[in-house]
Amino acid sequence: MTIIGKRLYRKEALDKVSGRAKYTADEQSTEILHVKMVISPYGHAKIKKLILQKLKKG
Repeated sequence: MTIIGKRLYRKEALDKVSGRAKYTADEQSTEILHVKMVISPYGHAKIKKLILQKLKKG
C-alpha cells in the first residue's frame, strides 16, 4: 500500500478553504477558567495557604 504519487482526499479541506471550519479559537464562552502558573523559588516547599479572595470576581 503506497500513497506516493497519488492525490489525498481530506474531508475537512473544503470547510477550511471556504472558511466554514470551526477552530477552538473561534469559540467564546463566559465560563472560562484562567490559570496562571507560579514557580516557587524553594524546591519541595509545602504550600501552607492560598488567598483566593483576590482572585474571585466581586
